[in-house]
Amino acid sequence: MIKELYNKYRAFAGWPGIYFFKNGKRIKITKAKYENDNLIEIKEVFYSKDQDVRSHIMTTNYFYDKKNHLDSTRRIRVYEDGSIDSKNTKIYLPNGLLKSDEEFSNTFNDDKSILDFNLRLTEFKYNDKNDLIEEKVTDLKKNEVTRLRNYNYIYDDKNNWVEKTTIDNHSKFKDQYVEKRKIIYKGENYTEDIAKYDLLIVK
Repeated sequence: MIKELYNKYRAFAGWPGIYFFKNGKRIKITKAKYENDNLIEIKEVFYSKDQDVRSHIMTTNYFYDKKNHLDSTRRIRVYEDGSIDSKNTKIYLPNGLLKSDEEFSNTFNDDKSILDFNLRLTEFKYNDKNDLIEEKVTDLKKNEVTRLRNYNYIYDDKNNWVEKTTIDNHSKFKDQYVEKRKIIYKGENYTEDIAKYDLLIVK
């Protein structure tokens, strides 16, 4: 799929150009690099005629381990004057699941000078079924945990979860939210009332 998209980029990069729309704005892809069946780099340019919305360039690099699995991505968004809006680093586990997500961002004054910055790290843990069991957000600037959520599951006989409980351990009352889902497997007759389920999945 990625190789097909890259070949389209090669075909149309000069004219008419490669672009997509995000939040009603057109973003043009000006550079893409593809090696050994892997996407290596992609550069997106956002031009704005609105004085309140600044034009910027966003570059994302992809890094792979010795087994050719995605190891990490690094993204940086820079304004036309060279000031950095944000930087992001994602680290992946060998099975492709996200291990951590570090986000740096600047805040700006009205005159576009830098006012302050934020630095946040989100870490993820999974169980042996690759379902998320912990999500921790740390404000690295303050060295303070700002969110800690845990997830508990009830599984059916095919090891797919049918009930997930979210526990907000960082809230004062440790709020809990329960989500139930019904999975219908091929060949099953389904006659139950689906109103009591949050999500219905057919496999």
